[in-house]
Amino acid sequence: MMSSNEGQRERTMTVVKVRVRDDRAEVMFVESAAIYRVLRTNPHYEQTVRELSSAVGSHVRVRLAAPYAEIIEEATKDVRATR
Repeated sequence: MMSSNEGQRERTMTVVKVRVRDDRAEVMFVESAAIYRVLRTNPHYEQTVRELSSAVGSHVRVRLAAPYAEIIEEATKDVRATR
């Protein structure tokens, strides 16, 4: 039986680091050992990378390309997680 958190495309995570590369940005989060990517081909690339970069140490709500994927489509500050 799958838990309610498994397989979801959207989740809240805490940004640790953002590294911009030629064809992508790589994003690391506290909650995962995986390196997530924002591809330059993403129409929301600039806005998403800007949001993630300004949120280092903070919570963001990320939408992934598919359940369990490591490709980020969009990210926004998670105002519900603000202390």
